[in-house]
Parts: sequence; C-alpha cells; structure tokens
Amino acid sequence: MEEPPPQPDYEPAIQSFLSFLDRVSSFEVVNPDPPEGPIRLGFVPLDKVKAYLQDNGQEKLNQIIAALFPRGDGIYPNDVLPDNIAVFCTLLKISKGAWIKYFRHHRSLRDAALHFDPASQPLNWPEDTGDPEFLKKFCEQQWKFCVPVMRQPFVDQHFPKDLILPIIYKTALGSGGSATLWKIKLHPDYNNLITEEEKAVGSFS
Repeated sequence: MEEPPPQPDYEPAIQSFLSFLDRVSSFEVVNPDPPEGPIRLGFVPLDKVKAYLQDNGQEKLNQIIAALFPRGDGIYPNDVLPDNIAVFCTLLKISKGAWIKYFRHHRSLRDAALHFDPASQPLNWPEDTGDPEFLKKFCEQQWKFCVPVMRQPFVDQHFPKDLILPIIYKTALGSGGSATLWKIKLHPDYNNLITEEEKAVGSFS
C-alpha cells in the first residue's frame, strides 16, 4: 500500500476548514459547579460541517481535496459526503486527511462504524508505517464527531465513558441518597426528543 504524503496544513483550504471546526464547536457541560470551575467537553455539530462542505456546489470540499491530492488520485466529494464526514474531520484534525483515500473503500471504516476502540484495531484499518500511534490519535479525536442524537424511546440508556453528550446546559434541581436530579438543555441538532416547534422556543429536555 502506498502511503499518502504528509498533510499540507499550510494550505488555505485546510487552514480555513480547521478554523471553522473550532469556531462552530459546542460544549457538553459535564459538571457545571466544581470548585475549580465548569467542566466542559468540546464537540462539533455535524450538520454544520455538512452544510459547510456542501455550500456553493461543494466548492470548499473540492478545494480541500485538491490541497490533499494535488495529482487528483481519483478522490471525489462523494468519498466524503454523506457517509464519511466524521471520519474525514477526524483525519484532518490529526493531520492525516489524505488517508481518506483508504477509508472510503470500507464500510468498517465509515461514520456508521464509529466509535473505534484503540485496543482493538478495526477491520481494514490502514497501516501507517511511520506512525504506530495512528489508531490511538484517531480514537482520541473521534469523540468530537461522534455525539449521539437523542431520540425516543429514551429509556435505560447506557453510553461509553468517553462519549460526549449534547448537553449544553445543566443545573442541579436537587439531590438525595446517591442520585442528583438535573435540568438540562440539549443541542438542537441532536435533540429528537422534542418537536421542531419546541426547539424553536428554546424548550428544555
């Protein structure tokens, strides 16, 4: 397997996209009131990323692809949209965007297969001979793009410990015994527990 060249992070299209990911980030409020200050975890709403990449006839996505693959290499926007958005973002964040060339071929490496476990290499994972920590780096960044959509029925849900949840507001209403009752607000892109009308007026879930 021919390994792709290093990611040209100096290219304006890549710099602009990485800056965009930072600008549109939201934050899960894990603990609003610890003594050292609120604990928050950043995540990127994928609907905003999709809109960015689709804008103006996919012009920005085409510019990113051209920067990553100056010789062409047969890479097209539909290698990213719609099934590999989270994977592509994660690869770009760890300066390995050109590896999408190999991820695009395998269902086991698409967005639907996330999240990956660093202790168990996914099927068809490509080997980067110059970076034995490729999988580890990917897994550390993937959580920003793996936020789950909350939908009905929502009963007895369990989540991986590293999963970022779309809780953008959280305040304690009371506690007793070993339990605390929280009032929360979910990011609207990830909240299918309420109607669009309720989202529009800022309802809490």
